[in-house]
Amino acid sequence: MKVLLWIEKHLEEYLMALLLVIIAVVMILQVIMRYVFNSPLYWAEEFCRYGLVWSTFISIGYCTRYHLMLHVDLLERVFPKVVRVIVQIVIKLVTLAFYLILFRASFGYIANSIGSGQTSAAIGLPIYLLEGITIPGLAMGVIRAIQDLVLYLISLKGGSRT
Repeated sequence: MKVLLWIEKHLEEYLMALLLVIIAVVMILQVIMRYVFNSPLYWAEEFCRYGLVWSTFISIGYCTRYHLMLHVDLLERVFPKVVRVIVQIVIKLVTLAFYLILFRASFGYIANSIGSGQTSAAIGLPIYLLEGITIPGLAMGVIRAIQDLVLYLISLKGGSRT
């Protein structure tokens, strides 16, 4: 149970941190190889670009879980409580719908990548492996959006919200 609780609270942040550390190490190594040894790593830039894309998709669930998405809360303060609650529920439902639409579309996107047989220019990996993070990233977004909606509805009934 402790492992599941740790995963629920920290999985995305540890994956993002690990990816960003690896990206930083590769870029430092690239600078050293290019300017000290005059022999740049041909794959470093592409690796870091895809690492950043992976980090971005992993962050979808994290940002949803911890309410770090861009929003304007000024109007919420002006509305009466009933309107604020309705607006919050609508926002959470729209966010969930958005993630569901993108999640569903990501399967077709990856299928097209598989069908194309395309590989990355420098690393030579199949593009579908590099772009494959869209499916788990958006799945985490869907899961976290459902979790956020459920926790919000529970909090309205007087329960605690984490």
